[in-house]
Amino acid sequence: MKKSWLVILIGLAFIFSCTKEDFVWDLPKTNPYEGIDTTGVVIPNAQSPVVITTGNLNITTSSFDVTGNINALGSSQITHYGHCWSTNQLPDTNDNKTDFGIIQTTGTYTSSLSGLTPNTNYYVRAYASNSFGLSFGNQIIVKTNSLQPPTVTSGYLTTISSISASILGNLISEGSSAITSYGHCWVSNGTIPTVNDSKTDFGNANTLGAFTSNLNGLSPNQNYKVRAYAVNDIGTSYGDLVSFTTSNFICDSLSCSSLNGINNIRYNANLVTQANGWIVSNSNSIFGDAFLVGSCHGGYIEFLRQINSDFKLRFWIQSYEQGSWSNIIPFVYINNELQSCTIIDGNNYADWVQLETNTISTGGNKTIKIEFPYNGNSIRNYYIDQIEFSCY
Repeated sequence: MKKSWLVILIGLAFIFSCTKEDFVWDLPKTNPYEGIDTTGVVIPNAQSPVVITTGNLNITTSSFDVTGNINALGSSQITHYGHCWSTNQLPDTNDNKTDFGIIQTTGTYTSSLSGLTPNTNYYVRAYASNSFGLSFGNQIIVKTNSLQPPTVTSGYLTTISSISASILGNLISEGSSAITSYGHCWVSNGTIPTVNDSKTDFGNANTLGAFTSNLNGLSPNQNYKVRAYAVNDIGTSYGDLVSFTTSNFICDSLSCSSLNGINNIRYNANLVTQANGWIVSNSNSIFGDAFLVGSCHGGYIEFLRQINSDFKLRFWIQSYEQGSWSNIIPFVYINNELQSCTIIDGNNYADWVQLETNTISTGGNKTIKIEFPYNGNSIRNYYIDQIEFSCY
């Protein structure tokens, strides 16, 4: 009996004389790699740390962040931990690494990797070491982003004249570096425009979003191709190709300010009792003054013009009777030949409308007659305004 008590006392003395470092402590209670590809995992012994490479975030062309988790410290405090990485598989602490030094608690941490090569696969492992050994977590693969030029789109044309046009564009993203030049480029020779052709250039882009280019110095009645562009250090991007044709230029016009001020003008009206003949009036004009003949069955104006190129005649009219706003379309004669007319602006059943003749293919002296035909069943006011010659 005395021998048994002696053995127990010796055993208790041995236990209480040991330090914490004499035991394996803080070991994981379950498999920390459950469901994880364990490629690259190294745990030298039961006293070494257990570490997991958990994920990545914030990937750019030259950097990304990677996370890790110290699952168990092992049998002594951790003296070094972080991540190591390489373009070769199974990187170790002889490769690039972060090192956060000593830690005495488990938990997550993040390493920021920078100075990387674009569009490249990197192999990464978490690591941790204590006095019993160096452990590595599972290997993950992270690919840096490739270098990207900007993204830009071409918009629609907002205005077109004979010598200019305005078009929208939109900067969607700057790509991998700041935008140093953007705008629109255009050509008239049928090729695809580039930044080496005519262009607008707004320089550095401080913000993304919509912008407008004014294309000046164009030629009348000319087809153009235009597209938006944007430039950064990586390259040049273009938007969709847009085609348009400039309008003809107004080579001559007829002032409506004075009937007597127009050379060789003739006019007549099919008047009713107490009606007025043709006069100049601004009571209902949309451009200041208009030719007016009121309360009549029809009438015409006729004048001479010297036009030295092919042309179309354009003018605005309004002809209505009380209670009705539908217009009577006049006849147009050039050198006594009846011309076809089409409505190019306005609503014939609403108010003023703009008419345009077919193309007159030869220039020279022209006798032009605009005639509202006789209508004995209707008494109307007739207006003619903004007479122009659109030349080619």
